[in-house]
Amino acid sequence: MNGEQSQNQNTTNTENPFVRMAQEVGEFDPGRQKVSKWNNTWKSRLENIVENPIDETEIANTELDKSLDNKEWNRQIVAPYVYGIYASAQEIGQLVDQYVHDDDGTGLNNSIESAIKLFSELYGIKQDIHTYLLDKEEYSGVIGKYDEYQDVTTPPSYTFGIGFGEIDETENKKGSNAAAIELMSTIAHEIWHAHQDETIRLGDSNRLRQGKYIKNLYDYKDPETGEFTYHDQLLEDEAHSIQYAVENAIRVYQHDKDAFDKYSNDCAENKAQVLQLIRKQEQRLAEKGI
Repeated sequence: MNGEQSQNQNTTNTENPFVRMAQEVGEFDPGRQKVSKWNNTWKSRLENIVENPIDETEIANTELDKSLDNKEWNRQIVAPYVYGIYASAQEIGQLVDQYVHDDDGTGLNNSIESAIKLFSELYGIKQDIHTYLLDKEEYSGVIGKYDEYQDVTTPPSYTFGIGFGEIDETENKKGSNAAAIELMSTIAHEIWHAHQDETIRLGDSNRLRQGKYIKNLYDYKDPETGEFTYHDQLLEDEAHSIQYAVENAIRVYQHDKDAFDKYSNDCAENKAQVLQLIRKQEQRLAEKGI
């Protein structure tokens, strides 16, 4: 008995049958398998983008009112950030839960600050983002509004307003969880506009993307001109794709919340790898003048 005990004590973790069995149980945990499959799917798709050529001619042919109909524009410019959002599902989902349980009366609480930080990091925003409350009467029906200036020679705004009156309306009609989801997806949408704003004002003037953004900015369609036209223009089409990705990521998290939270370290490691791939893709686009 003493000899057997001594032998087990000197056995390494990888050789110890009890440790090995525990590791195998963890690897075949159905929850972990779901989370790993989710994370690996988006990382693999992003790796596929980064490792394959960019069709510059196809991107150049993008029409401003049919932007994401161009699969190459969507694949190279928008999809990497969508995959980054999916890789951040656990983090975004927790911020939704945090907002629901936060007692801050104005709504400008830690969950919102953390969401701004998360999406700024994801999009590579270079400056701090600022928010303010939209006047409920002046901006009735508006949840978010980015302050983008028409004069492209000015610095980026990095400022957007949040319509908490409309968030409250959503909460009254659909519940606090629905209101929190709408808020998080709106923040992602408006900060994407800040990302576009940086491209317009701080990017290389010869970059193809900057030129298309500026052209859309000067011919921007307000929501009042018709919902279809408004949503279909390049600046808004991209931002809405980002917004929908956030909503989808939150739903996936909520469906398997316990698994995502249990393996949050795996999610954080995967997200870090995805962020590196996004930065690599940004560099590729810059080198191509896109």
